[in-house]
Amino acid sequence: MTRFDVDLNENQRRHMSVVLTLLEEALVEIERAAGGGGTPRGSLTEFVDDLPEGFTARAAPRIALLRRQIAEMVQGLGLTSAVTSRRGIVRAVASAEAVRLEDSTAKQLRGFGAVDPRYDATIQPLLDAMHAELKAIGRIAAGKEP
Repeated sequence: MTRFDVDLNENQRRHMSVVLTLLEEALVEIERAAGGGGTPRGSLTEFVDDLPEGFTARAAPRIALLRRQIAEMVQGLGLTSAVTSRRGIVRAVASAEAVRLEDSTAKQLRGFGAVDPRYDATIQPLLDAMHAELKAIGRIAAGKEP
């Protein structure tokens, strides 16, 4: 396939790379949702199997076409794939979620209104334990904990 006869500046190229990367990720998410049984369930998330009958079979060729079109855009625009560190992803996600837990102290929640005085004795210890586990996951990913 030949390069498109289009000139993009560096910011435009970066934008197209981001757009196409997010589209690839969205296709994976669509496939995961369409797969049904392989979708993990959390304590606060329950998936309902409400896609129309035959959705997966009918959507699959369209998803495949989108992937070919993405590949055509990448090649035609001369975009290069980003090298993504799984370690970096795990560390970043674990760190971001640890920060969310830090933002859930009684002091932080007071911004939403009065906080039950039992919060610090009952909820905070569990949040602290969850925080410690996320930090440990980050250290394991960094190779700093056996």
